[in-house]
Amino acid sequence: MTRKAIEFGFLLPTRGLLLENPQAPNVGELWDLAAAVEELGFQHLWIGDSVIAKPRMECLTTLGALAAKTRRVKLGTSVLLPALRNPVLLAQATANLDVLSGGRIILGMGVARRTTLIDREFRACGVPVEQKAGRMNEVIKILRMLWREEKVAYSGKYYSFEEIGVLPKPIQKPGIPILMASNNVDSGLRRVAALGDAWMTNAITSEVFKICRDKLIAFSAAIGRDGEAIEPTFYASFNLNANGEAAREDGWRYMENYYYQPRDMIATQQVTIFGTPDECAKVLQEYIDLGVKRVIVRFAAKDQFAQLKLCMRELMPRFAG
Repeated sequence: MTRKAIEFGFLLPTRGLLLENPQAPNVGELWDLAAAVEELGFQHLWIGDSVIAKPRMECLTTLGALAAKTRRVKLGTSVLLPALRNPVLLAQATANLDVLSGGRIILGMGVARRTTLIDREFRACGVPVEQKAGRMNEVIKILRMLWREEKVAYSGKYYSFEEIGVLPKPIQKPGIPILMASNNVDSGLRRVAALGDAWMTNAITSEVFKICRDKLIAFSAAIGRDGEAIEPTFYASFNLNANGEAAREDGWRYMENYYYQPRDMIATQQVTIFGTPDECAKVLQEYIDLGVKRVIVRFAAKDQFAQLKLCMRELMPRFAG
């Protein structure tokens, strides 16, 4: 039986650009990277979302520009924080993006891990941080109703509105795919089971990934869903080099500068796959053997173009099906 090819996506460094030059970021580099991603055969292009916690280019407006700059790749958020936004405005903005892109939008969504910076970000945006999970749940329900229905009214704990309709509607029917992000937290995995079209994770090891997936399948079965059909998308930071030690040194230097944290702390929160193509493929294969179908590659390296080419030449062909 032919093995299905693994899909690869690339996370654009919209934060890295601001770290290099916060006053005048080189946005031309983003467009060049997007063009390279299409040319090299990646299936997806992703961008992160943050206002002040980890400042980066704004998520939705940047997706609009990418919709005009690309033709084939799907365009996704990894991850969008929907609780920071009004759901009616978000429904229209995301549907509009789907129209502009010709039906290529994917929405990875999450609640964000509690930190001092995240708490400050939610307060600055007028959202009580303790409400972020509940608000996200309602936002997702509202998005799907407004994408699908001609007119709808809603009354919930956090949001309510009279009968309204939003135009345009997404090209994708019944709506834009929503990938729910969660790791080994039962409440988050239950949310994936209840609301996710797919699952997004950066489970820190393949063993943790298996624990999470087993829980997700069980939580899904308890509410009448097929958890096996909720496909996993795996997010990880890579640094590839023919010299494995050089890859690890460069990758960790990048991560420490990016997060302003020591590597032992970063290693408890981020999946770091640094080494030779053989070493990186071996780690990635562990996740694929457990059911991963889509990989989001974030490069922990200053030279993003060199890493893209190495990945396309030395890593992706090993999982081509």
